[in-house]
Amino acid sequence: MARAPKQDPAFFRQLILKKAAEMLREQGIHGLSMRKLAQSLNASTMVLYTYFKNKQGLLNALYLDGFDQLRQELERVEPDPDPIATIMDLGRAYRRAVLANADVYELMMSRSLHGFSIPEESLKQSGAGFRVLEQAVVRCQDAGFARRHDAKDVAQMLWGTIHGLISLQLAGHFIDEAAATARFELTLATIKDGIIKE
Repeated sequence: MARAPKQDPAFFRQLILKKAAEMLREQGIHGLSMRKLAQSLNASTMVLYTYFKNKQGLLNALYLDGFDQLRQELERVEPDPDPIATIMDLGRAYRRAVLANADVYELMMSRSLHGFSIPEESLKQSGAGFRVLEQAVVRCQDAGFARRHDAKDVAQMLWGTIHGLISLQLAGHFIDEAAATARFELTLATIKDGIIKE
């Protein structure tokens, strides 16, 4: 049985989100309900409503939590003396974060997933991790390694490329993890060649 929320509310809130993410993966957004979630936690729906106003509130919490975990993973990357190497490391960190939290990745990356509308304020908060990458691009430009384009535009291009490749992996378009990793590293090498200023 789940630990009583009144004894450890922070723990119980994370437990709710973890179980909700599992249900999202197994049953989809329409299979996730407050009632079924409460039953899986051996708790009452009223207990859940003390943490989340409704299902939309729960989905929004999953969305923000997913981006917060992503941001933390990116911020753990130690800057390399070679700023381009830092960007490569950020790409790998992004992939690690996504694969560790794949249950909610579709929710995080779909502006209008049927059954969930992202609040504008949450959309703004989700950009914190992206700014880590943007700052890394600026370091490359300041060091003279990268062409002078708008750093935000370059960072979005990099993000889009990595996102697309990981999405293909999650959709099962690679034979196995080794094949997916090899393709990912090849993509990073190609990106590196494209960043370096001639």
